[in-house]
Amino acid sequence: MRDVIFGFYSSKNANKRHSKEYIDLVKSIVSNVELCFCKVLELLNSIENNQEFEDAVDIAEALSEFHTTIGLLEFNISQLIYSDDSPLLERLALLNERTKFKNETVVRCLKIKEIKAAG
Repeated sequence: MRDVIFGFYSSKNANKRHSKEYIDLVKSIVSNVELCFCKVLELLNSIENNQEFEDAVDIAEALSEFHTTIGLLEFNISQLIYSDDSPLLERLALLNERTKFKNETVVRCLKIKEIKAAG
């Protein structure tokens, strides 16, 4: 899945042409994965009991290591360079503020935001 996401977005400007059906399929997959991951992060961030939250944060860690979401997170990081925000990365950053959850994507996201704010 990661290769499909990368291949699709890296070849959009290349000579390689994809059928409308393929483009629709990839966009649908990416949208569904992002929506599901955002929903999980919203639910985790809504947990008020600290112990329950710490116990549940493993779900986000497991999701962020899942092969489908790795490609999605990488794509969101590359998009963040050119846009102001990413709902998915914002939710990951909120999760990171509440726990010791450390994710390479969150660290890179925060670094990009810091660089953009300074420049």
